[in-house]
Amino acid sequence: MKEEIVLSVCLVTYNHEAYIRECLDSFMSQNIPFSFEILVGDDSSVDKTVEIIENEYKNKVTLIKREQNLGLCNNLVDLFQRSRGKYVLPFAGDDYLCDDNALYKMVDFLETHEEYHSVSSWQKTYNEKEKKFYYIQKDDGPTEYNLKDFLSGMMPPCCKGVIRNTFKDKNEDFNFLKKGARSNEEIKSWMYWMVHGKLYVIHEYLRIYRYVKDENASNYCSSNTELNIFKDYYLDIQLLESVYHDKYQLRPLKLTWINHYCIQFSNRFKDLADFIKVLKFNDILELMWYKIYLKLHNHQNPNRWYREEYLILGE
Repeated sequence: MKEEIVLSVCLVTYNHEAYIRECLDSFMSQNIPFSFEILVGDDSSVDKTVEIIENEYKNKVTLIKREQNLGLCNNLVDLFQRSRGKYVLPFAGDDYLCDDNALYKMVDFLETHEEYHSVSSWQKTYNEKEKKFYYIQKDDGPTEYNLKDFLSGMMPPCCKGVIRNTFKDKNEDFNFLKKGARSNEEIKSWMYWMVHGKLYVIHEYLRIYRYVKDENASNYCSSNTELNIFKDYYLDIQLLESVYHDKYQLRPLKLTWINHYCIQFSNRFKDLADFIKVLKFNDILELMWYKIYLKLHNHQNPNRWYREEYLILGE
Protein backbone atom coordinates (compact mmCIF):
# COMPACT_ATOMS: atom_id res chain seq x y z
CA MET A 1 0.00 0.00 0.00
CA LYS A 2 1.39 3.35 -1.06
CA GLU A 3 2.11 5.91 1.64
CA GLU A 4 -0.36 8.79 1.65
CA ILE A 5 0.99 12.00 0.18
CA VAL A 6 0.35 14.79 2.66
CA LEU A 7 1.82 17.72 0.72
CA SER A 8 2.25 18.37 -3.00
CA VAL A 9 4.81 21.05 -3.84
CA CYS A 10 3.79 22.53 -7.20
CA LEU A 11 6.98 24.10 -8.49
CA VAL A 12 6.93 26.17 -11.68
CA THR A 13 10.20 26.91 -13.39
CA TYR A 14 11.43 28.66 -16.51
CA ASN A 15 15.11 29.39 -17.24
CA HIS A 16 16.10 28.96 -13.60
CA GLU A 17 19.44 27.24 -14.09
CA ALA A 18 21.14 29.72 -11.75
CA TYR A 19 18.63 29.15 -8.95
CA ILE A 20 17.02 25.71 -9.24
CA ARG A 21 19.65 23.91 -7.14
CA GLU A 22 19.20 26.28 -4.21
CA CYS A 23 15.44 25.95 -4.51
CA LEU A 24 15.30 22.15 -4.65
CA ASP A 25 18.03 21.68 -2.03
CA SER A 26 15.98 23.78 0.39
CA PHE A 27 13.17 21.22 0.02
CA MET A 28 15.49 18.24 0.29
CA SER A 29 16.78 19.51 3.65
CA GLN A 30 13.31 19.79 5.23
CA ASN A 31 12.70 18.00 8.54
CA ILE A 32 9.28 16.43 8.06
CA PRO A 33 7.57 13.31 9.46
CA PHE A 34 5.19 12.96 6.51
CA SER A 35 5.40 12.04 2.85
CA PHE A 36 5.45 14.77 0.22
CA GLU A 37 5.94 15.05 -3.52
CA ILE A 38 7.57 17.73 -5.64
CA LEU A 39 5.95 18.28 -9.03
CA VAL A 40 8.15 20.42 -11.27
CA GLY A 41 6.56 21.99 -14.32
CA ASP A 42 9.31 23.26 -16.60
CA ASP A 43 7.77 25.71 -19.04
CA SER A 44 10.01 24.89 -21.99
CA SER A 45 13.23 26.39 -20.61
CA VAL A 46 15.97 27.14 -23.11
CA ASP A 47 18.80 27.05 -20.59
CA LYS A 48 20.12 24.11 -18.50
CA THR A 49 17.29 23.99 -15.96
CA VAL A 50 15.94 20.63 -17.20
CA GLU A 51 19.43 19.16 -17.53
CA ILE A 52 20.23 20.03 -13.91
CA ILE A 53 16.97 18.53 -12.64
CA GLU A 54 17.34 15.32 -14.66
CA ASN A 55 20.99 14.81 -13.71
CA GLU A 56 20.81 15.73 -10.02
CA TYR A 57 17.20 15.32 -8.84
CA LYS A 58 15.75 12.70 -11.17
CA ASN A 59 14.55 10.30 -8.46
CA LYS A 60 13.49 13.03 -6.04
CA VAL A 61 11.01 15.00 -8.11
CA THR A 62 8.39 14.42 -10.78
CA LEU A 63 9.45 16.50 -13.77
CA ILE A 64 6.89 17.56 -16.35
CA LYS A 65 8.60 19.00 -19.42
CA ARG A 66 6.38 21.29 -21.47
CA GLU A 67 6.92 20.98 -25.20
CA GLN A 68 5.61 24.52 -25.65
CA ASN A 69 5.62 27.46 -23.26
CA LEU A 70 2.23 27.48 -21.51
CA GLY A 71 2.70 30.55 -19.36
CA LEU A 72 2.84 30.44 -15.58
CA CYS A 73 -0.92 30.15 -14.98
CA ASN A 74 -1.58 27.12 -17.20
CA ASN A 75 1.64 25.51 -15.99
CA LEU A 76 0.67 25.92 -12.33
CA VAL A 77 -2.95 24.80 -12.71
CA ASP A 78 -1.83 21.64 -14.50
CA LEU A 79 0.43 20.84 -11.53
CA PHE A 80 -2.46 21.44 -9.14
CA GLN A 81 -4.56 18.97 -11.11
CA ARG A 82 -1.80 16.34 -10.91
CA SER A 83 -1.27 16.84 -7.16
CA ARG A 84 -2.08 13.94 -4.84
CA GLY A 85 -1.51 15.65 -1.51
CA LYS A 86 -3.97 16.74 1.13
CA TYR A 87 -2.31 20.14 0.82
CA VAL A 88 -0.58 22.02 -2.00
CA LEU A 89 2.22 24.57 -1.97
CA PRO A 90 2.65 26.72 -5.10
CA PHE A 91 6.29 27.71 -5.49
CA ALA A 92 8.66 29.28 -8.03
CA GLY A 93 12.00 27.81 -9.05
CA ASP A 94 13.94 30.99 -8.27
CA ASP A 95 12.72 31.19 -4.65
CA TYR A 96 13.72 28.94 -1.76
CA LEU A 97 12.95 27.99 1.83
CA CYS A 98 15.19 29.41 4.56
CA ASP A 99 14.04 27.27 7.50
CA ASP A 100 14.51 23.50 7.55
CA ASN A 101 11.25 23.17 9.46
CA ALA A 102 9.21 25.41 7.16
CA LEU A 103 7.02 22.70 5.63
CA TYR A 104 6.42 21.01 8.98
CA LYS A 105 5.39 24.29 10.63
CA MET A 106 2.85 25.12 7.93
CA VAL A 107 1.38 21.63 7.50
CA ASP A 108 1.22 21.06 11.26
CA PHE A 109 -0.70 24.32 11.66
CA LEU A 110 -3.37 23.28 9.16
CA GLU A 111 -3.59 19.82 10.70
CA THR A 112 -4.48 21.39 14.04
CA HIS A 113 -6.52 24.40 12.86
CA GLU A 114 -9.39 23.29 10.65
CA GLU A 115 -10.87 26.79 10.69
CA TYR A 116 -8.11 28.00 8.31
CA HIS A 117 -7.90 27.18 4.62
CA SER A 118 -4.25 28.18 4.18
CA VAL A 119 -1.15 29.19 6.11
CA SER A 120 1.89 31.22 5.12
CA SER A 121 4.67 33.20 6.75
CA TRP A 122 6.83 36.23 6.56
CA GLN A 123 9.32 36.22 3.72
CA LYS A 124 12.65 37.86 3.11
CA THR A 125 13.10 39.53 -0.27
CA TYR A 126 16.50 39.02 -1.86
CA ASN A 127 17.41 41.67 -4.41
CA GLU A 128 19.57 39.79 -6.90
CA LYS A 129 21.15 42.93 -8.36
CA GLU A 130 22.01 44.51 -5.01
CA LYS A 131 22.91 41.17 -3.38
CA LYS A 132 20.91 42.32 -0.37
CA PHE A 133 18.04 41.02 1.78
CA TYR A 134 15.03 43.14 2.66
CA TYR A 135 12.76 42.43 5.62
CA ILE A 136 9.42 44.08 4.90
CA GLN A 137 7.12 42.55 7.53
CA LYS A 138 6.48 44.14 10.93
CA ASP A 139 5.91 42.55 14.33
CA ASP A 140 2.54 44.26 14.59
CA GLY A 141 1.46 42.99 11.17
CA PRO A 142 -1.64 40.82 10.77
CA THR A 143 -1.69 37.16 11.75
CA GLU A 144 -4.85 36.62 9.73
CA TYR A 145 -6.06 37.61 6.26
CA ASN A 146 -9.49 36.86 4.89
CA LEU A 147 -11.83 37.43 1.97
CA LYS A 148 -13.18 40.68 3.43
CA ASP A 149 -9.62 42.03 3.70
CA PHE A 150 -8.91 41.11 0.09
CA LEU A 151 -12.14 42.56 -1.30
CA SER A 152 -11.65 45.81 0.62
CA GLY A 153 -8.37 46.36 -1.21
CA MET A 154 -5.94 45.39 1.55
CA MET A 155 -2.78 44.05 -0.06
CA PRO A 156 -1.95 40.44 0.93
CA PRO A 157 0.49 40.54 3.88
CA CYS A 158 2.62 37.65 2.63
CA CYS A 159 3.21 35.20 -0.17
CA LYS A 160 0.94 32.23 -0.74
CA GLY A 161 1.81 29.27 1.44
CA VAL A 162 0.42 25.80 2.11
CA ILE A 163 -3.22 25.48 1.04
CA ARG A 164 -5.85 22.78 1.41
CA ASN A 165 -6.10 20.89 -1.87
CA THR A 166 -9.44 21.65 -3.54
CA PHE A 167 -8.33 20.49 -6.97
CA LYS A 168 -9.25 16.86 -6.32
CA ASP A 169 -12.90 17.87 -5.94
CA LYS A 170 -14.59 17.24 -9.28
CA ASN A 171 -17.28 19.79 -8.39
CA GLU A 172 -14.73 22.58 -8.08
CA ASP A 173 -14.70 25.13 -10.91
CA PHE A 174 -11.19 26.54 -11.11
CA ASN A 175 -10.71 26.74 -14.89
CA PHE A 176 -10.83 30.54 -14.76
CA LEU A 177 -7.38 30.39 -13.11
CA LYS A 178 -6.02 29.54 -16.58
CA LYS A 179 -7.64 32.61 -18.15
CA GLY A 180 -6.81 36.30 -18.07
CA ALA A 181 -3.15 37.19 -17.60
CA ARG A 182 -0.92 34.45 -18.97
CA SER A 183 1.99 34.70 -16.55
CA ASN A 184 0.61 36.45 -13.48
CA GLU A 185 -1.56 34.38 -11.17
CA GLU A 186 -1.64 36.67 -8.14
CA ILE A 187 -5.01 38.43 -8.21
CA LYS A 188 -7.14 35.52 -9.40
CA SER A 189 -5.50 32.88 -7.23
CA TRP A 190 -5.74 35.03 -4.09
CA MET A 191 -9.44 35.47 -4.80
CA TYR A 192 -9.95 31.75 -5.37
CA TRP A 193 -8.32 30.76 -2.10
CA MET A 194 -9.83 33.53 0.00
CA VAL A 195 -13.29 32.45 -1.16
CA HIS A 196 -12.52 29.04 0.34
CA GLY A 197 -11.35 30.34 3.72
CA LYS A 198 -9.03 32.51 5.73
CA LEU A 199 -5.23 32.53 5.83
CA TYR A 200 -3.01 32.43 8.91
CA VAL A 201 0.35 34.24 8.81
CA ILE A 202 3.19 32.73 10.84
CA HIS A 203 5.40 35.53 12.16
CA GLU A 204 8.62 33.82 11.16
CA TYR A 205 10.79 34.06 8.06
CA LEU A 206 10.34 30.71 6.34
CA ARG A 207 11.07 31.52 2.71
CA ILE A 208 13.02 33.79 0.40
CA TYR A 209 11.46 35.65 -2.51
CA ARG A 210 14.11 36.42 -5.09
CA TYR A 211 13.59 39.74 -6.85
CA VAL A 212 15.29 39.87 -10.23
CA LYS A 213 15.13 42.96 -12.43
CA ASP A 214 17.54 42.67 -15.33
CA GLU A 215 16.98 43.54 -18.98
CA ASN A 216 18.81 40.36 -20.00
CA ALA A 217 16.73 38.07 -17.76
CA SER A 218 13.60 36.18 -18.80
CA ASN A 219 11.66 36.30 -15.52
CA TYR A 220 8.34 38.15 -15.24
CA CYS A 221 9.58 41.37 -13.61
CA SER A 222 12.48 41.68 -16.04
CA SER A 223 10.54 41.00 -19.23
CA ASN A 224 7.57 43.24 -18.40
CA THR A 225 7.28 46.98 -17.91
CA GLU A 226 5.32 48.40 -14.99
CA LEU A 227 2.54 49.23 -17.44
CA ASN A 228 2.40 45.65 -18.73
CA ILE A 229 2.29 44.35 -15.16
CA PHE A 230 -0.63 46.67 -14.43
CA LYS A 231 -2.38 45.45 -17.60
CA ASP A 232 -2.16 41.90 -16.25
CA TYR A 233 -3.64 42.91 -12.90
CA TYR A 234 -6.38 44.91 -14.59
CA LEU A 235 -7.19 42.04 -16.95
CA ASP A 236 -7.52 39.64 -14.04
CA ILE A 237 -9.68 42.00 -12.00
CA GLN A 238 -12.04 42.18 -14.97
CA LEU A 239 -11.93 38.38 -15.11
CA LEU A 240 -12.93 38.22 -11.44
CA GLU A 241 -15.81 40.62 -12.12
CA SER A 242 -17.13 38.25 -14.77
CA VAL A 243 -16.78 35.20 -12.50
CA TYR A 244 -17.93 36.62 -9.15
CA HIS A 245 -20.09 39.64 -10.05
CA ASP A 246 -23.22 38.15 -8.50
CA LYS A 247 -21.52 37.08 -5.24
CA TYR A 248 -18.99 39.75 -4.27
CA GLN A 249 -18.54 43.51 -4.49
CA LEU A 250 -15.25 44.00 -6.35
CA ARG A 251 -15.33 47.79 -6.61
CA PRO A 252 -12.99 48.48 -3.63
CA LEU A 253 -10.48 45.90 -4.85
CA LYS A 254 -10.48 47.34 -8.36
CA LEU A 255 -10.22 51.00 -7.38
CA THR A 256 -7.44 50.54 -4.81
CA TRP A 257 -5.30 48.60 -7.31
CA ILE A 258 -5.97 51.06 -10.14
CA ASN A 259 -5.19 54.01 -7.89
CA HIS A 260 -2.03 52.34 -6.60
CA TYR A 261 -0.63 52.16 -10.13
CA CYS A 262 -1.98 55.58 -11.09
CA ILE A 263 0.14 57.07 -8.29
CA GLN A 264 3.19 55.18 -9.54
CA PHE A 265 2.76 56.61 -13.05
CA SER A 266 1.74 60.13 -11.98
CA ASN A 267 5.25 61.63 -12.21
CA ARG A 268 5.79 60.46 -15.78
CA PHE A 269 3.35 62.08 -18.21
CA LYS A 270 3.76 59.55 -21.04
CA ASP A 271 3.37 56.60 -18.69
CA LEU A 272 0.33 58.20 -17.10
CA ALA A 273 -1.22 58.82 -20.52
CA ASP A 274 -0.56 55.21 -21.55
CA PHE A 275 -2.01 54.03 -18.24
CA ILE A 276 -5.23 56.00 -18.79
CA LYS A 277 -5.57 54.50 -22.28
CA VAL A 278 -5.70 51.02 -20.75
CA LEU A 279 -8.72 51.81 -18.57
CA LYS A 280 -12.32 51.44 -19.62
CA PHE A 281 -14.25 54.73 -19.71
CA ASN A 282 -16.40 53.79 -16.71
CA ASP A 283 -13.31 52.93 -14.69
CA ILE A 284 -11.76 56.31 -15.53
CA LEU A 285 -14.87 57.99 -14.13
CA GLU A 286 -14.77 55.74 -11.06
CA LEU A 287 -11.10 56.56 -10.51
CA MET A 288 -11.83 60.31 -10.69
CA TRP A 289 -14.64 59.89 -8.16
CA TYR A 290 -12.36 57.86 -5.88
CA LYS A 291 -9.54 60.41 -5.96
CA ILE A 292 -11.96 63.25 -5.16
CA TYR A 293 -13.42 61.22 -2.29
CA LEU A 294 -9.97 60.53 -0.84
CA LYS A 295 -9.07 64.21 -1.09
CA LEU A 296 -12.20 65.22 0.79
CA HIS A 297 -11.93 62.49 3.45
CA ASN A 298 -8.31 62.69 4.56
CA HIS A 299 -7.32 59.82 2.26
CA GLN A 300 -9.59 57.35 4.06
CA ASN A 301 -11.66 54.83 2.12
CA PRO A 302 -15.46 54.79 2.52
CA ASN A 303 -16.48 52.98 5.71
CA ARG A 304 -18.83 50.68 3.83
CA TRP A 305 -15.85 49.19 1.98
CA TYR A 306 -14.96 47.30 5.16
CA ARG A 307 -18.44 46.00 5.90
CA GLU A 308 -19.20 42.38 5.15
CA GLU A 309 -22.78 43.14 4.13
CA TYR A 310 -21.44 45.47 1.42
CA LEU A 311 -18.71 43.14 0.14
CA ILE A 312 -20.50 39.79 0.32
CA LEU A 313 -23.55 39.92 -1.95
CA GLY A 314 -24.80 36.38 -1.44
CA GLU A 315 -24.34 32.83 -2.54
